[in-house]
Amino acid sequence: MTTSILLTTTLPDDEAWREALQAAAAFLAGFRSPDTRKGYRRDLTCWLQFCASQAQHPYVAVRRTHVEVYLRQLEQQVPALANSTLRRRISTLSSWFTWLEDEEINVGNPAARVRRPRRHSRPQSWLDRNELTDLLAAA
Repeated sequence: MTTSILLTTTLPDDEAWREALQAAAAFLAGFRSPDTRKGYRRDLTCWLQFCASQAQHPYVAVRRTHVEVYLRQLEQQVPALANSTLRRRISTLSSWFTWLEDEEINVGNPAARVRRPRRHSRPQSWLDRNELTDLLAAA
């Protein structure tokens, strides 16, 4: 399985990182939708770049604290990333860690309990289910 489509950045070139890239490529290959693969590839690339900058392997000995520091770094980017993007990046990581566990490559999911940004950072511009029910009942 090729990893050249996965990354365009320079990462450590050792056996452990090659295995991590192969695991990431295998994870991505499991999705039928090219759009899903593209989005997840972008999210995993961001995580791998962060890990390389911190001299941290992408899944060996990763703790929730590492993922939270990663999230804090994403929140500080300029221009600011949307909350939906931040949530998706952490969800992608959580899915990858779950996949690694299912494949018996790694144990645990350090992203499982990371507090994610709120879905809507501003007031809703639409009615919720209860408001809509009240409106229809009043009509």
